[in-house]
Amino acid sequence: MIVVIGHNNPDIDTIASSIALTYLLNQKENKAKCVIGKGKMNKEVIEMLNFLKIDVPPVWTEELIKNPTILVDFNDKEQAAGNFNNVIKIIDHHSKTASTFPCENNNIEDIGSTSTLIAIDCLSELEEIDKKIATLLLIGIISDTKGFTSPQTNEIDKQMANVLSLKAQINIQELQNLIEEWSCFNWEENLINEYMNEGIKVMKIKDKEFISSVVFTKNKDDFITNKELIINHIKQLDKKNIRMLILVDILYKQTILFHNEVLNLENPYIIEGISSRKKEIKDLVFNAIM
Repeated sequence: MIVVIGHNNPDIDTIASSIALTYLLNQKENKAKCVIGKGKMNKEVIEMLNFLKIDVPPVWTEELIKNPTILVDFNDKEQAAGNFNNVIKIIDHHSKTASTFPCENNNIEDIGSTSTLIAIDCLSELEEIDKKIATLLLIGIISDTKGFTSPQTNEIDKQMANVLSLKAQINIQELQNLIEEWSCFNWEENLINEYMNEGIKVMKIKDKEFISSVVFTKNKDDFITNKELIINHIKQLDKKNIRMLILVDILYKQTILFHNEVLNLENPYIIEGISSRKKEIKDLVFNAIM
């Protein structure tokens, strides 16, 4: 049995592309099973699965470590659920790293989402694609390209999205609006602690370790109003490292950085444009702090 797995912090693109690839393999009479990494699924992933009435995949266990394994939406050991013994393929849109799993069969492209790569395979290898899978992949593309605004987005992402929209018979803008509602933080739910502790990204710049969480909103003013709560939370965490909250305002296309490194913490660093990918965050942090 082939194991299909994404990275340890399962986001929409990871889950969508893993489920869709498993569907493709099984349609081609390969016995495949989709599993998820050990991290907690975020709010929008759960909303997506509920919307499509898809069951949450089981969590990877050590019993599967020798199974032929396909890595989806990641390629390095730092993001893996285990030290997989038999990686037979990697499908990803992130660059290779020093800790990339050894594998000769790679499909690693500089593109907006891994869902785009899986969509290309599904549309080229199947006579028809299930509407639910087409919708799933379309959600993955829209989510990971931030509504086609991410700098990594290219024409292939847009072309695949248009084809999937036709196959799924669903409007791209209406679906994008729905995804934004899934991803946006709601102060009324009072879940800032959960948001600060899920979807964590770790980066190393020189001799410092940067630990960040990304939160999406349509109303940054709520965060500015509640900045004391955020600041106090950040100050309590990882005092030996730099702890950050990256706030992405998808309505006004701004990125706001709260962090514990400087005395002037009460005035967060704001840039124009959306930054949520690891490299973009790294550049943002470097410019703000160094």
